[in-house]
Amino acid sequence: MSIRKLVVGLYLLSAACSPPGAHDTAQATPAAVPELRGPYLGQEPPGLEPRLFAPGIVSTGLATRDLAMTPDGDELYFSVTLGDRTMIMVAHQVNGVWT
Repeated sequence: MSIRKLVVGLYLLSAACSPPGAHDTAQATPAAVPELRGPYLGQEPPGLEPRLFAPGIVSTGLATRDLAMTPDGDELYFSVTLGDRTMIMVAHQVNGVWT
């Protein structure tokens, strides 16, 4: 599953569970999601101050937790909970691009 599809799917899921008019669906297009390259989904490496990881990509406003990255940095796993359902999300880095 590509990150683009993941982000669009999470956005649509969020929009479906929100009151009417709570989201502008014009922004929920795959073209709005950048191609992600490099370590940490192309985000700045972690520092000493806590902050959201990959806002709008992993940190979307849904109940996201349990993030883990493989030691080689090529796979990312995290969970998203909506209601009584939890999904495990996976992203892989292939030739420097996250899919």
